[in-house]
Amino acid sequence: MRKLLLLIAIAGLAALYPGYVRLRQYRREAERLESRAAELRGENADLQSEVDRMHSQDVSTEHAARELGMVRNGEVIYEVVEKPEGEADE
Repeated sequence: MRKLLLLIAIAGLAALYPGYVRLRQYRREAERLESRAAELRGENADLQSEVDRMHSQDVSTEHAARELGMVRNGEVIYEVVEKPEGEADE
């Protein structure tokens, strides 16, 4: 009788083992995905801050002046050009 119970117990464990392995794999994958989602939420927050900053009037004006060469009425742009090395002073 003991041998029969032991055999049934072993058969039951053998039948459940693949499901247990799969469950552990799913849990590891879920942990990995949760970690990645947290990283992406942080990146999204950083990007949203950047978008908000870019939409502010001051940054837009500064960007237009620096990158596009645009100026307001009455403003004067001075460009400083350095001499190449070795060139004599005049």
